[in-house]
Amino acid sequence: MTLDQAGQAGRGSVFSWAMYDWANSAFATIVMAGFFPIFFRDFWSKGQASDVITFHLGAVNSFASLFVAIIAPVLGAIAAYFGAT
Repeated sequence: MTLDQAGQAGRGSVFSWAMYDWANSAFATIVMAGFFPIFFRDFWSKGQASDVITFHLGAVNSFASLFVAIIAPVLGAIAAYFGAT
């Protein structure tokens, strides 16, 4: 993002960043809500009952969320220590 002499972002830079952020959010939503469950059902859980597939998907998502919640403060402390924030 380019800044002017006063240290403010230009109008074009702000609009470009907003469009990038919008597209990135839309992409992530489509992949997580649309593509991943179908991929999980058709490839990783082929031949299993629907309720078992749903349970496994929920369990994996819960484990991943718990892992992120546990590791995020540690990684944040490391980043702060080394001046990355």
